[in-house]
Amino acid sequence: MKKTIMLFFALCISFAAYTQKVDNQSLKFNYIRLPESPIDKTIKNSNGVVILAYEDAVNQAKKKAQDDYEKALAEYPKKVSEAEADYAARMEKYKIDKAEWDKKSVGSKFVEKNILEENNKPVQPSYYKPSAPVLENVKTLKLFDKNLLASTYLKLEGFGIATNNAVKITATLYGFENLEPQLKQKEESYYDSKTSSTQKKITYWYEIQYKHPIGIKVELPSGEVLMDEIPQQFAEYKVTTAAQNYNKGAFLEQLESKAVEDNMKKVNEILNSKYGYAKINRESVIYRIEPKTFTYDDFQEAYENAVSGYGLLVSDYAFAAKKLDAACEFWEKALTEYVAGAKKVRVTEDVAKAARFNLAEAYIFTNNFHKADVHLSKIISLDPSNKEKKTINELRELMKDLRTRWEANNK
Repeated sequence: MKKTIMLFFALCISFAAYTQKVDNQSLKFNYIRLPESPIDKTIKNSNGVVILAYEDAVNQAKKKAQDDYEKALAEYPKKVSEAEADYAARMEKYKIDKAEWDKKSVGSKFVEKNILEENNKPVQPSYYKPSAPVLENVKTLKLFDKNLLASTYLKLEGFGIATNNAVKITATLYGFENLEPQLKQKEESYYDSKTSSTQKKITYWYEIQYKHPIGIKVELPSGEVLMDEIPQQFAEYKVTTAAQNYNKGAFLEQLESKAVEDNMKKVNEILNSKYGYAKINRESVIYRIEPKTFTYDDFQEAYENAVSGYGLLVSDYAFAAKKLDAACEFWEKALTEYVAGAKKVRVTEDVAKAARFNLAEAYIFTNNFHKADVHLSKIISLDPSNKEKKTINELRELMKDLRTRWEANNK
């Protein structure tokens, strides 16, 4: 039995000596994502315009308030004069009535007040100056800075900013809307250490539904309209929450600004996904092999070529592609050594999977989508882990998107 155990450990040690470590390195790079619906390449510029559909109504309401205020201000001196004249007349009458009252005997005054229940003693009038006019604070939708919104969000990446030979982009903001806040509650149990018992706690909050529809229109210099719609996501109400004791006015004002900022960011994403050449940040991994028994100089050289290639995708795509192609040659050659189930070999199953993952990513970014798909399919046959399956699915989604864009741009 002791000899059997010793033999088992000897075999384990022997196998471990031939097991290579696959080291996944963080891979961060940028690439230019092609548009879904490419615009004629002779069109070099874009010009963004923001329209506030509710601006006239807001300005009219503010103008009416200003006009009413100025009219009241102009009439104010007359109201003061009239009030002063009225006061003077009442004072004159008071003096006459007071003089008559003073002539009455004490007995007459007593009879009038206590027997006839008539208190005829004149009361001196008071003077109250009319309140000065105040400009009405009209509650309206917020008038956003149209030029700032246009320059921040209505930009097509890969295009200049000018009005000549330009794609015209118009974003129409239709105004903030919200439904009446609804009070919600939730009952929870908790343990109270002071009483050593389970207690009930009810939490209250407000739920608010809101939206700010935005229409997007895209026109070519010829006048052809490529897009003219209100995306569904802007037409639907979103839900947010507020504390029970929230300041409704201040909260809704902040929510209005947030809704516009969030939606304009989405407008920018929609525009650049369809028509722009957006620079996208990607975070992935690239696999290296740490040698034990065998050497992996080819994997190291492939790694260096690949890292260099990914780093050049934005600035020099042609040279980047050459670097990635060179890396792929090393990985493809290494895979010719792989034999399923073989032991004590340089290219084990784990090394083969690492090479195929590297190849799939590199082929995606050199537009060799068929080869990328072949390698992802072969990884499936190597019994990948759940984490590896997730990576395969993510790469397939990326490949599907980039292939669709590449085909649209290479008709």
